[in-house]
Amino acid sequence: METIKPISHNERMTERLSMREKEVFLLFGKGETPKQISNNLFISRKTVTSHRTNSQQKLGVKAHGYLVMAITSCLEAHGRG
Repeated sequence: METIKPISHNERMTERLSMREKEVFLLFGKGETPKQISNNLFISRKTVTSHRTNSQQKLGVKAHGYLVMAITSCLEAHGRG
């Protein structure tokens, strides 16, 4: 019988994000600016900002600073911080 692993709060939290939103989310977590993210992902800065705004709404985060805290928490939980 297969053992079911509990899903952490951070994993449940990021399940709400699209794959592209997760990419942007993680790049912000690494300290990249919207300009750097747009260059790395070959998308416009406006699209980066839209992904950030969508992520904030989906995660119930009102301010960018809180989004960064959520990103940091998620990265630390996955050993990437």
